[in-house]
Amino acid sequence: MRQSGSHGMKLQKLNAQQELFCQQFLIHRQIEKAVLLAGYTQNKKSAGVIGSRLMKDPLIQSRINALLAKIAAKNELSAEKVLTRLDDIGGVDIAECFDEKGQFKPIHDIPKHIRQCIAQIDVFEEWDGVGRDREKIGEIRRIKFHDKIKANELLGKNLKLFNEVKEHKHSHTLENLVAGSSGESIDVTPQQIEGDVNDASSEAD
Repeated sequence: MRQSGSHGMKLQKLNAQQELFCQQFLIHRQIEKAVLLAGYTQNKKSAGVIGSRLMKDPLIQSRINALLAKIAAKNELSAEKVLTRLDDIGGVDIAECFDEKGQFKPIHDIPKHIRQCIAQIDVFEEWDGVGRDREKIGEIRRIKFHDKIKANELLGKNLKLFNEVKEHKHSHTLENLVAGSSGESIDVTPQQIEGDVNDASSEAD
């Protein structure tokens, strides 16, 4: 006896191009970019239409949800952890980046919860002289934290602290916050520079 219906759907699998689309979507979180990288088209105008059609496919939706669940499990994501991270960002204390003498701490000496609030560190070297006589005389580090206002806004919304008269179409997510821009920044000139800046970025992820 032939079986059909929902049982038949379970037997279906994504083809290689559909799987690539799902993977690229998770990497970039942009539908049109995922369409282009998966090779469906090179036309940016049609990429949106194709992407919309792909995202309506139940098999693709199921695959993306499965991949997201796998990522969440791997990173041990939970509502409590997300709110804790937002609370850290919203209340980050710049002073914890400095020692008692006011010097910038080596990156590994900065508490982990503070390092996770750092969005970017730019290092500018200062040199004196020319050619072989050049001598490094110092460094300036510019530290950029994730946006505290956005973090507090998200916390407030989650705890229902705000009574909004109107719902805004654009909303911020933790993903946008971590990947996003405008944060506060300061310049520091340390006497001793140690550690790997990339370590801070990887631990923040």
